[in-house]
Amino acid sequence: MPGSEPRDLTTGEVVACVVTVGLYYLYLKAKGDV
Repeated sequence: MPGSEPRDLTTGEVVACVVTVGLYYLYLKAKGDV
């Protein structure tokens, strides 16, 4: 994969990841799949 060399994540990238996963988890929880 191009651009897959190791590097530090910026704070913005980490926050975006956490928010996306959190929203997805809440969505599944609301559906009763978790």
